Amino acid sequence: MLGSKSITLLPPDSWDDLNDKRLLETYKTASNLKSILCLCFAETAETYHHWKVFASGSDGVCIVFYKQRLLQDLDRAKSQVVPRKVTYLSVDDLRTKEPSLADLPFSKRVAYAREEEFRLLWTSSTEKALTKNFKFSREAIDRIVINPWLHPSLVKAVEKSILSIPDFSNLKVKQSKVTDGPAWKRLAEKFA
Repeated sequence: MLGSKSITLLPPDSWDDLNDKRLLETYKTASNLKSILCLCFAETAETYHHWKVFASGSDGVCIVFYKQRLLQDLDRAKSQVVPRKVTYLSVDDLRTKEPSLADLPFSKRVAYAREEEFRLLWTSSTEKALTKNFKFSREAIDRIVINPWLHPSLVKAVEKSILSIPDFSNLKVKQSKVTDGPAWKRLAEKFA
């Protein structure tokens, strides 16, 4: 992604959340679309949940974007991507304020609300596509956070690899402290 400076939107076929996947498939069918592709972002500070769900094990990094810069890049590219925050609904909400067809791709169960998801959606009624790549500028990325479970002996090597990518030598790269934060360590030491 960094080497090509492009993000990839994919079909929701492999998503774990069957409710979410079903709504997108319903939207696709009801709108007579040949393709529906998405990319999801969390608009909240990292949590243990994010790492466990989206990058379990010791693999993965969190790429923190400047949202407005990324959206400007997509707009300049005439990407036809629809950016929108996800609305979280309870079962009771569905009884009183059912979403419209246009809202389906951006509606999700309230159980997922802590993700504070922002979604990019690309659709086509004429093109059958399994992926869509869109370029972004170096300025669209704020920093990269390395998985908290990556062994400390590997962190410097991963950081060095990231910083060796052309145009990214001055990028902020750090390992997440969500599972081993210095403030919590100091607190424990105070009472030890």
